[in-house]
Amino acid sequence: LLLVGAGLLLRSFLNLLEVDPGFRKNSVVAVALSLPQSRYNFQQQREFANQLLPFIQELPSPLSVGIVSALPLSPLGREFDMPFSYDGLEVASPSERPTAKYRAASVGYLEAIGIPLIQGRSFDDFDREDGRKVILINQTMAEKYFPDREPMGQILQMPMVGEAEVIGIVGNVRHYGLEADVQP
Repeated sequence: LLLVGAGLLLRSFLNLLEVDPGFRKNSVVAVALSLPQSRYNFQQQREFANQLLPFIQELPSPLSVGIVSALPLSPLGREFDMPFSYDGLEVASPSERPTAKYRAASVGYLEAIGIPLIQGRSFDDFDREDGRKVILINQTMAEKYFPDREPMGQILQMPMVGEAEVIGIVGNVRHYGLEADVQP
């Protein structure tokens, strides 16, 4: 009985090793940095990140550098369900709007962690806070919420963000575990 249990456990482990998490598993270094909210408001945290990224990019060894509010497969970070709407989406009330997981990411994040860009473009240095807001969505969101229309170029209306244009579709990432479903 013990041998059968060990065999099943080993087979489950080997199956998990074959699951594609949606990002590069090797040659990636991640550092969790948490600024206390008691001392840094949201704008100060953003300014810190904007100053940190160029500093790290100047170091001699990294090939790609990026910042994200919540790393995949990590309980640390900041993400939340973001309700959204777009022209042509019919809902009875604002509370019935669809939601998607929202993470903030910097220029270079996709390249640093190896998330594939499927369509469109990634963030670049021209995408700044004072310009038009842009957003990337994953394949699951594109298939679920835009089955009969092209998601590229759609303008999403979101609380706290305002309007943001969909500029790219990225590959699916298993943020909540290798056995968990991919979320939009």
